[in-house]
Amino acid sequence: WLNDAEFYGTPGYDDDGNGYVDDIQGWDFYYVGGDPMDGHGHGSHVAGIIAAEGDNGEGIVGVAYDSKVMAVKVLTDSGGSSSSSIAAGIRYAVDMGIKILNCSFGGGYPSSVIDAFQYAYEQGCIVIASAGNDSDVINEYPAKLDYVVTVGSSDVNDVVSWFSDYGSPLDVVAPGEDILSLRADDTDIFEGTSGYTPGAYFIPQYDDAAKYYRAWGTSMSAPYVSGVAALMLSQSPALTYEDFVRRLKFSSVDLGAAGWDDYYGWG
Repeated sequence: WLNDAEFYGTPGYDDDGNGYVDDIQGWDFYYVGGDPMDGHGHGSHVAGIIAAEGDNGEGIVGVAYDSKVMAVKVLTDSGGSSSSSIAAGIRYAVDMGIKILNCSFGGGYPSSVIDAFQYAYEQGCIVIASAGNDSDVINEYPAKLDYVVTVGSSDVNDVVSWFSDYGSPLDVVAPGEDILSLRADDTDIFEGTSGYTPGAYFIPQYDDAAKYYRAWGTSMSAPYVSGVAALMLSQSPALTYEDFVRRLKFSSVDLGAAGWDDYYGWG
């Protein structure tokens, strides 16, 4: 995604009048500035699952490879966050016209963040969130909000992942184990993990540069559903949250107990 008004505008000037100068590719709400590029690695891996380019003879293909991704940075380069950056980032993305908000994160956020998610829903945005990785009842925002599509993790055999959170907010599960996707340059999201050898999950390609890696978690599951939402929107531009949930409910392969259940949702 590019902000055409700023891309073709005057450097150093707020060409589109949205309050952000030179937000050509989005905005960094934590460090504050027009360079929202990923210094951690998590976001690029998630974005690749949704929209990695297809038909180019390289790497992987995203679920909705013709879709566009707006870069909105709300976390630090080490994965930390602030409530103010998250709330501002959500509102910015919605005001700039996004249709799908993928939230591969969660926490116990204050009302300012909850209000921002509510705003996204009220403006017609489909909010999709990861359920969490604590093997426990879903108890974080935005996953537990009523107007959010909440996604758990399943393995290659369509069995719910051992770490996937569960409970009444869950809508569906999607692949979340050993998921191959993009690596942002000079990042390693597993760095500092006990027992981890640096680069162990990188997948060398072509010139042996580590451009891809495998990861686990409901963070990887949510973007599969976001990609499906993007495909549906490409055919039905007026698709609402309610429409999308209805289609998920009636088109998902039922897993676990018959009908909806705590661990698989609708399947």
